[in-house]
Amino acid sequence: MKNSLFASAIFFFFFASSQAAIDLTCPTANITNTDGAFPAGGISLFPANYTCIITFLIPRGFAVKLDFQTNRGSFSRDHIVVKDSASELFEMNNVDNLFYLPTGTNSINITTVTNTSTIYFTWRFMDVTKFQRNQISTGSVVSMNFTANNYYQFTSKNDTVLFHTGSVNGQPDLSLRKVYYYDGDDLNAMFSGNLYDGIFNTYNSKGKSITLVNFYGTPTNSYGIASDSLSLSKYQKYSLNICSNLTFFSNCILQASADLGQESAMTVYTVDMPESLIPFITFLNPNATGQQVRFRPLVPMDGYGDLLSYNETVANTYSLPQKILSNIYTVTCYQCKAQIGIRSTQVEGWTPVGPGSSRLIYSPSMWNPKSQQPLAPYFVNFTSNNLSVKFVFDIQSVKTISVADKLRIEVGSSSTSSVITEFTQSSNTVIQKSAIGNYMATSFSGANATSSFAISLRVEDNGAESGIISLVVLGVALLRLFQ
Repeated sequence: MKNSLFASAIFFFFFASSQAAIDLTCPTANITNTDGAFPAGGISLFPANYTCIITFLIPRGFAVKLDFQTNRGSFSRDHIVVKDSASELFEMNNVDNLFYLPTGTNSINITTVTNTSTIYFTWRFMDVTKFQRNQISTGSVVSMNFTANNYYQFTSKNDTVLFHTGSVNGQPDLSLRKVYYYDGDDLNAMFSGNLYDGIFNTYNSKGKSITLVNFYGTPTNSYGIASDSLSLSKYQKYSLNICSNLTFFSNCILQASADLGQESAMTVYTVDMPESLIPFITFLNPNATGQQVRFRPLVPMDGYGDLLSYNETVANTYSLPQKILSNIYTVTCYQCKAQIGIRSTQVEGWTPVGPGSSRLIYSPSMWNPKSQQPLAPYFVNFTSNNLSVKFVFDIQSVKTISVADKLRIEVGSSSTSSVITEFTQSSNTVIQKSAIGNYMATSFSGANATSSFAISLRVEDNGAESGIISLVVLGVALLRLFQ
């Protein structure tokens, strides 16, 4: 024990003796273009009640890399604070010890209360104009995992730009503090801030481009979308919502709200689910009239119309669950406050039906109208658990492009012959058909994004079964949904 104390005393004696040769005088001149270090003599133990502000004036097209060495912990009364050119403050410590200063006026403020903190940092000016450019058009959902030494330019053809982010877990993503926003075409533009906490959700760019960069190259837990400002101007508010089957083991719950006479919108991106199931929509003010929750393909600036629409009455009927055959779509909320469930289609609940059920059946192309890849043949089979029911289906539209395109609907049961309806020609006339059976199988061979069909289905009691049996069937269907 005595030997240990003696060794410690010897260490601090020699460490303290070495400090006499290290100059801790605070630099007063602005640092503009030269690399350096502070203290120049190396890491040093700083005295109590020390104050120093070092200012960096960084020209456009440059950034400064700061590397800190310090024993300062998170709860120390001594502070090393970086203030960037957007006036945001960042505390440095023995864990967070790397920082990139953007263009503009930045500073480092060192203040001590104790005499226990060791501090040393270096700075290096970086020419960032040679970074690799990645050009992305507005309207695209992208991962925010940006590569170091790259910058990402988001450009609108005719408008200013709004940028929104959404995290996989739905919580503010601290890692977005390392994604920098430049208001312009590249890293020669002025720095405006970082993307943490959605501070740019209502910030219009000054021109038609914004530039994002992550000098650190660290991963994030978020996705982002740049939009033409005009496409969002009609909405009271807009957001990007990320749903993942890996995060939400049951339902991904979306919160939607809009004031009286107003409409809000959210784009939903399901990371690892090519399709979605809507198991419920709950209107939190059920007695209010005129409420609407609507679903449309892709993002607002694509301008597609609504495919699904629910009010407080429809959402409480057997029109849900409903399937969406895409991993990106937009939900709008008109003068309502609602909760919307999104679930993986791996938990099946859409195809079991009974008297009272209704479904809207769209070809994959209706949800993916901009797809450049051939679409797989589509098939769905609605079943009534061996109960004979009446399938009433309105064929609202059929669009065929090639001779191979065919819409085929088969209604039948094991005890009766099937009723088959086929379409190989385009039709915009609503055609109503009905047939009795315990299944309705629908297939479509159109592989082109411009080949499509839309069917409205409702299921009725065919009169041969009792109401009690019908209720049992519906109970089975709901049980399957919520298992």
